[in-house]
Amino acid sequence: MGKIIFSIDSACDIPQSLIDAHGLYVVNFPISMGDKTYTDRVDITPEMIYEFAARTKKTPKTSAVNAQEFTEHFTAVRKKEGNHPIIHISIGTEFSLTYKNALDAAADMQDIHILDSASLSSGIALLVLYAVDLAKEGKSVQEIKDLCQKKAHISPFGIQASFVLETLDFLYKGGRCSALKLLGANLLKIRPTIGVVDGKMKPVYKKDKGKMSEAVKKYIYRLKDEYGGKIDLTRAFVTHTVSDPGFEDEALAITKELFGFKEVHHQIAGSTITTHCGKNTLGVLFLLK
Repeated sequence: MGKIIFSIDSACDIPQSLIDAHGLYVVNFPISMGDKTYTDRVDITPEMIYEFAARTKKTPKTSAVNAQEFTEHFTAVRKKEGNHPIIHISIGTEFSLTYKNALDAAADMQDIHILDSASLSSGIALLVLYAVDLAKEGKSVQEIKDLCQKKAHISPFGIQASFVLETLDFLYKGGRCSALKLLGANLLKIRPTIGVVDGKMKPVYKKDKGKMSEAVKKYIYRLKDEYGGKIDLTRAFVTHTVSDPGFEDEALAITKELFGFKEVHHQIAGSTITTHCGKNTLGVLFLLK
């Protein structure tokens, strides 16, 4: 089997070490703060997002990567790598027009294949690493596409992607929850868990109250109880936005001890994901068998 090139967008929260190790190519989301537009992974950081939100009481806005940007991206990859097939694994179509725009760009190019991850953040990372593993096994482009799409669209979860949030503030400012829900959550100190279900973000599990550290522990143990022997133990991600010191360390230790994953990757969420969920958000993400 010949070489296959893999591409992702910057909604994929994956360590740079894995990008380098597997030769992944990344196309970056634009993020607007006020009248200035930045480029994810280039000239904006999560700390800048928090500062902007605190100062203006608004959240930055992400825009879809457009078709022209994808054309330029794929052209640059081809110029560097030659005429090998490219598989681009996109943020889920329910979250962004980016998937559609990638399809439009690929329609005018040869041997470029666009896959809908039906996920976000390190859920995309899990799928692209699964695809890389399949390529190493000698699977064809069509086999990789078929297996990845099956994995991404298994109902209710093929990719377990969920997160505990300390606050709904960023979701409210982004228009993704009501003022009533925000008020109730803040008054009761509720730490909601949201997950990707059938390609959409939905509340999952019960709502925990009290300290965020305790809510995260309960969340991780629930994952173990819920999925048990159905978990693919190849790898997992403990992914979080910039958080209070030590907050993520305990979650990482519990995950390593409790599940028995062969690999556990610690990942800080990038600016695209931070824009939508805010500080002290944490998830444990993995594939199911």
